Amino acid sequence: QKNALAASEDCIDNNMGSADSPGRLLTQLVDQQAKDQPDRLYCLHPSSQDADCEWRCITFQQLSAAVNRVSWWIDSRLSGRKQQVLAYIGTNDLRYLVFELACMKTGHAV
Repeated sequence: QKNALAASEDCIDNNMGSADSPGRLLTQLVDQQAKDQPDRLYCLHPSSQDADCEWRCITFQQLSAAVNRVSWWIDSRLSGRKQQVLAYIGTNDLRYLVFELACMKTGHAV
């Protein structure tokens, strides 16, 4: 089993600095990172709530793909209805961020 520190050593590249990108939406920054550096580490995510669980490396490409999938799902459920207020009821983990970004991308509020 990998702990968070060991997982981070496997995933971290030497280009972890943030770029200054004024005037761009957060969803655009995620998509740009996914395009330019698809394997760049976004975060380490636990595979469960167990304290001794394995940690997974989540890349910008994986984050962008998840946001796009949820965006498609939102659009398929609310076709033609823009600027709806949507609620997320679930675990406060990476899924919440994906849902928030998908709402931004599709023109809805959380």
